[in-house]
Amino acid sequence: MSVSTLTIILVVAYLLIVKIVGYFASRSKSKTIEDYFITGRNTGTIALIGTILATGVNGLAITVTPSLIYELIFTHKYPKII
Repeated sequence: MSVSTLTIILVVAYLLIVKIVGYFASRSKSKTIEDYFITGRNTGTIALIGTILATGVNGLAITVTPSLIYELIFTHKYPKII
């Protein structure tokens, strides 16, 4: 397997863009630890709802997916091919 030069250029460009965005984001107005962790209590409603929803979906995915796989594979409830 060979990696093309285009792939290497794209990966390096992506990493540089992430580094630049991180640099400018770190220059934000967070002055204290409280500002950093709880955003100075100024989090918008949409961001808060999105965070809560993502936490719930991720929790369900981590707990439900293994049980479904176990049920399908080890209890032989998967559809018969032949």
